[in-house]
Amino acid sequence: MAVIFLLDKFRFVIHNSAMSRSKIQSKDIAPFFLIFAFLFGGIVRVYPLLVSDFPLADGGMFYSMIQDLQAAHFRLPAFTTYNQAQIPFAYPPLGFYLAGGVHQLTGVSLLSLLRWQPVIVNFLILPFFFFFAKQILRSRNKAALATLIFSLTPNAYWWQIVGGGLTRSLGAFFFLLTALFAERMYRSQKLIWIAATTVSSALTVLSHPEWALQTIVIVFLFWIFYGRNKKGMIASVIVGAGVLLLTAPWWIAVAQQHGLSVFLQAGQATKSRWLFWTIPLTMGFTGESIPVLAVMGVFGLFVHLARKDYLIPTWALLALFADPRGGLPASVFPFSILAATLLSDGVAAQLAAQRSNVEEEAWFASFQTVVGKIFWGTFLIIFFYGAFQISSTLANQSLDVETVEAFQWISANTRTTDRFLILDWQDNPLLSSTLEWFPALTERQSLTTVQGSEWLANERGFKAQMELAQSARACAFQDETCLQKFSGRYEYLFLSLKISRGQSLDFPLLSALENSPNFSLVYSAPEAKIFRVVK
Repeated sequence: MAVIFLLDKFRFVIHNSAMSRSKIQSKDIAPFFLIFAFLFGGIVRVYPLLVSDFPLADGGMFYSMIQDLQAAHFRLPAFTTYNQAQIPFAYPPLGFYLAGGVHQLTGVSLLSLLRWQPVIVNFLILPFFFFFAKQILRSRNKAALATLIFSLTPNAYWWQIVGGGLTRSLGAFFFLLTALFAERMYRSQKLIWIAATTVSSALTVLSHPEWALQTIVIVFLFWIFYGRNKKGMIASVIVGAGVLLLTAPWWIAVAQQHGLSVFLQAGQATKSRWLFWTIPLTMGFTGESIPVLAVMGVFGLFVHLARKDYLIPTWALLALFADPRGGLPASVFPFSILAATLLSDGVAAQLAAQRSNVEEEAWFASFQTVVGKIFWGTFLIIFFYGAFQISSTLANQSLDVETVEAFQWISANTRTTDRFLILDWQDNPLLSSTLEWFPALTERQSLTTVQGSEWLANERGFKAQMELAQSARACAFQDETCLQKFSGRYEYLFLSLKISRGQSLDFPLLSALENSPNFSLVYSAPEAKIFRVVK
């Protein structure tokens, strides 16, 4: 259904491209923005993969879960083997089925799929975002500008092109399709859009829990603004019932094994919803080094409010309120539209040689002035450079050869029951590729790995595991006595000294362990040290 929609829209684009040259030059500047959106957007997404040989950042738990699914002949296991932690196999499984199926059908390795599948899906979001923005803004040119902004906003892609983007990118893709279809459903009341909204919503639920929550937010908003009538209520009930029915094979199977309460556990990882208002104030929702796009988005919010156009501002704030952590990439959708409004109506319109009474013509006349051309050229250079900087940083967030070799040594020279205390430079355990990939590649237990703990309760839950991991990492900058609180809980200590390519960190703890009678150095490489606890 999405393919039919896309082809239909491209026929529209081709038809418009056949207009007279003078009309295109004066009114249709969408191709200019779209070309750079796809070109620059593609570069910042693909570059990190071209300079690394391993999936970016995370994805280790998903790697194990795909293998678990394959070992169970694609029947949902009760638990995943990841980290030997008895983590319920409750995660939405669509991404695992897709990668596992492609692996078995084509022979492409799972590691290659974890590298490339997320970035391909994330790139496919761009054309659909253009069509969605055009529906909302009722302007091809502004929609194309919004697409360019979206393509170069780091939080629109960086967390989706890493290994864990296997599920995040699918969730974002089907979320956008749902938004596209739901807006049409409530406006047209046609059966085809009800069916499309139902299917895309179900696929979102089966892809990623945070994007499923954001899907509820956007459908609810469209109902508030467009569907508060009898037909809208009927359509909403049909969609809700249809989603429950289509996803039932998954959630019923999980509920039979673990109860429905397991789905509530996943909410442990979110932040306090009542602090959502601090995110726009700190301008941290775009992921930029210098939050220029974020500032534009916030100022554009006030432009829409001044026009009494409340849908997009409400969406931006509600996305953050619903989930202050997972809502960051979701908020990029509305904030890109808001930033496009500020750029077109608030900045570019002032650069036109002649002011037009027609708002749609006022801003893109800036392309006909020298100052306007310099402005748009500067805009492209600045924002592409900013996005490329983030991509370059992301390229360093993957396992290096020495760490993988250390993992291989562990697999060959330790018992499967041995437990490891892992310390590395990353102060946020959720961003440590070493911590996440260790259990997947060694099949050993890591005391400090956080991934998967959101599905566990009490002392094994997310909050407790985060505190444990941060407490352990603090020991890397102290002496051996700091480790006494973990006594008896591990047999080996793994020190990862790598910061980035060509840079290593010399922990104060390292020299203490090398001279301690309680630890024996059993593996040594420039960026990885393994000590065995001496009984």
